[in-house]
Amino acid sequence: MRRLYDVWSSYVQTPFSYMLELPRRSNEPAVKYFSEQLSNLKTGLEETFEVDITDESLAQAISLMNECRTMMMGLFEMQKKAPPPYKGSELLALCLEEMTSPKDATGGGLKSLALAADPPEEELPRILVVGNVLDKLGLFQMVEAAGASVVAFDTCTGLRHYSDYVEAGSDPLESLARRYLLKPPCPRMSNPDRRIDYVRELVNDYSIDGIIYSGLAFCDYGLFDAPVLEKRIENDHKPFLTLQNDYLSGYEGQVGTRVEAFVEMIGD
Repeated sequence: MRRLYDVWSSYVQTPFSYMLELPRRSNEPAVKYFSEQLSNLKTGLEETFEVDITDESLAQAISLMNECRTMMMGLFEMQKKAPPPYKGSELLALCLEEMTSPKDATGGGLKSLALAADPPEEELPRILVVGNVLDKLGLFQMVEAAGASVVAFDTCTGLRHYSDYVEAGSDPLESLARRYLLKPPCPRMSNPDRRIDYVRELVNDYSIDGIIYSGLAFCDYGLFDAPVLEKRIENDHKPFLTLQNDYLSGYEGQVGTRVEAFVEMIGD
């Protein structure tokens, strides 16, 4: 991974490549450094593509993204109800659509889903999924087929992506740097206690019965994070299941049996 930039530049040779240095700390010096890195990225984009990225255009983009975050977080907030109004697979599918569509084209879909909520008649075991990248619905569908509900998911494609907003400020690049460094952390960031406290807050806020850690294969930070998080969560007497997936197959085979057994254990 450390040499990916060099390999990409040598063999793929896209018109523009930039190594964006992302600090692992979440403090004021890190925010200042990261805003400088974003400024260098902005300059490189302007020079390569002969465009002018103004503070006004950045402010408009920030406002649009904040609107998307507000709508998505509104749906996640509704999941705190008992029973929750949405299936986890529905929310994940919508997150993936929002991330890959033009930002001004997803508002209608978000509003339609908010109006089309059809909660189950009975309360099912409430599952929180945490981890890194999840871009397939398989795991959530397995949980639902086993008789439980994924009420929230703190992943790179879930709550962590939409939590916190970019605050308006005199320097939009500093505002962006502040939001991305100070939002709920992923395992690659330092200060794991902050992340563990955040997950425990989610467990309380969403009345969680069990936690599934979805780890992407070969993500070392995730592998470091899982056993520490499991120990802390189990001290709170919450069942914890660790699973691994890869970029291609996702979850299949024996994973379904493990998910079924996990849901049965919660239901006993």
